[in-house]
Amino acid sequence: MSDDVRMSDASYVSIPLKNLIGLIVAICSGLYAYFTINQRLQTLENSTVNLEKDIDANSIWIDEWESGGMLPLDKEQNLFIERLKEDVKDLRLEMKEMKKELNKKE
Repeated sequence: MSDDVRMSDASYVSIPLKNLIGLIVAICSGLYAYFTINQRLQTLENSTVNLEKDIDANSIWIDEWESGGMLPLDKEQNLFIERLKEDVKDLRLEMKEMKKELNKKE
């Protein structure tokens, strides 16, 4: 009872066609699942990287806001408001002068 298995380049293996087709379908299904999961993983990693960049930018903005209290746009806006206050003050003075002149003419 010797079970010697001898193989050579002339050896051949027979497998039923239905089993061969099932094996090929299983391999293709496994490859499809692998590449689908891999693609989804890469998409999630990219979105994580993008979110981290947004969070870092927001952190920098918060740090700048807290450190100086004013952003450059706020400073510029405050300058415009100060100019408008001065203009309104000047206009009020002009109106008072005009009222005085009208009162004198009456």
